[in-house]
Amino acid sequence: MSVLILATLCFTSPISRLGPLPLAKQSIKAKKEKLEGIPPFQSPNKYFDESEAVAHIFKGLSSRFKPIKKEQLSAAFSARSFLPEEHLNRIDAINTVGIKLLDDDQSYGVGIFSKGDLFSSEQLKVLNNMPYSTNFVVDIHADRHDPTKGNFKGEDHYTPHFSLVPEVQAEYKLGLGALYAFLRANCEKEIDLIDEDKLGPGRIYIKVGIDGKLTDVELKSSSRQAALDQRVLELMRSLPGEWKVAEAADGSKVEQELVLFFGILGC
Repeated sequence: MSVLILATLCFTSPISRLGPLPLAKQSIKAKKEKLEGIPPFQSPNKYFDESEAVAHIFKGLSSRFKPIKKEQLSAAFSARSFLPEEHLNRIDAINTVGIKLLDDDQSYGVGIFSKGDLFSSEQLKVLNNMPYSTNFVVDIHADRHDPTKGNFKGEDHYTPHFSLVPEVQAEYKLGLGALYAFLRANCEKEIDLIDEDKLGPGRIYIKVGIDGKLTDVELKSSSRQAALDQRVLELMRSLPGEWKVAEAADGSKVEQELVLFFGILGC
């Protein structure tokens, strides 16, 4: 299984402007730096101080939002299935629940709403027929009470976001340690020129096809550092190495969309 690591700031070297370094050397470099051991798809906040944003410029490679699988969706009949226990403990009643699909990085569709906490037949149809890599939000309005006193306190609005992922997710075969080391070593100049006060949440979307090739490599959220955006985009489009293809529950190969997060973390 690939491991999720976070990059450290690389030092200026003239070799980075002569073209990408070989992936085999990057893999060795990653191992020497001990860039291994963090499980995939976990939040980097658990491991690094976010104030050191530039030192850890590459934040992760995962689904856009919290991953959820079809088996979980098929078992969900109520909005309560999408809320953590600490929120459920303070809810008196759910007034409305909506399902909204994200058309792009942050563009929401109109959505389908119903009263109460149970999903309507139309909402269940949407949930159970989503294609892989669909991003969606469960929009919940609920009455809130004080769990210690039991009295009504007002209304809460919850918007948990999810990405539908395949049962077996796509992986970079050389490991994400090698991938991040490759990116760091080949955009040293751009990293050195970063204006930390203006650094934003960069996101590059990629699709791993059923042939193991990358397609539709697109920048959908800028890090607010134009040179860095362009360089990372170029490197991802020319990335050597192979990908393990995602699989559905029946073992068939399926396309999966992943997001490379860099810069700072943000919506």
